[in-house]
Amino acid sequence: MKDLTIGIIGGTGGMGKWLKGFFEDSGYRVLIAGRYTTLNPVELAKESDVVVLSVPINAAQMVIKEVGPHIRKDGLLLDVTSLKVGIMEAMLKHAQSSVIGTHPLFGPTARSITNRTVVICPGRGDKWLAWLTNLLREKGAKIKISTPEEHDQMMSIVQGLTHLSTIALAQTIKALNVDLDDSLQHATPVYRLKMYMIGRLFAQNLGLYTDLEMQNSHTSEVAKAFLESVQMVSKIVQEKDSSRFRELLNETADFLGDLKHTILDEASNVFAEFLDTGSNSSRCEE
Repeated sequence: MKDLTIGIIGGTGGMGKWLKGFFEDSGYRVLIAGRYTTLNPVELAKESDVVVLSVPINAAQMVIKEVGPHIRKDGLLLDVTSLKVGIMEAMLKHAQSSVIGTHPLFGPTARSITNRTVVICPGRGDKWLAWLTNLLREKGAKIKISTPEEHDQMMSIVQGLTHLSTIALAQTIKALNVDLDDSLQHATPVYRLKMYMIGRLFAQNLGLYTDLEMQNSHTSEVAKAFLESVQMVSKIVQEKDSSRFRELLNETADFLGDLKHTILDEASNVFAEFLDTGSNSSRCEE
């Protein structure tokens, strides 16, 4: 199936450009449509065997409604957005083609797909599902098969909770009016890593993070649990209840089980660069 034409809607964006390179390197003809291309999404859909949606979450359903009816019945429509339930429902409704939902768990700065994970949510069409999974495996990717519902629920933790806690951490630092430069001069490896996460989030597309938090139906439940956890820990600290604090730590350590040791080994590699500088952080990493 090397004579396929792959059409990427949103092909001028960061992930769109990455996908263009990926499919061209795999030997396929690639068309792109974006805000500044002469080829529009409907024209692209008519000329392509595979139509890839690489557009913002808040625009995806509108684009699907526009191009879905123009995708040939024996073709494929797939998306690479970070949420799946509503978008896959729209693809199945507005297109008669095969449908696959995907979520590459990496960004456009990835140099290779080798050992990177792609979540696949099968929608309609076994032939195209086999083509896509075979292609990804040939390139060395890891594949996680999921339902749209399972995907979105897990993303409310993997992305929703992660970004929520990072935003809350940044807001706390802001509320305390912390001197950022001075804090970095005092930084331990863990603090510096946290600041990397804060800087990375706020330097990128803030609309994406807004969509991830607001459009996932599970994030309100996650946010509620997060708030309750913060309030519980805050109460223990304010009451200086060392016994309860240690009990809480032990309970959480038991929940993590053997995974905490695996994570510690991986984290040690991340921190090695800082620990090798000879700073006093080697005495107290946390």
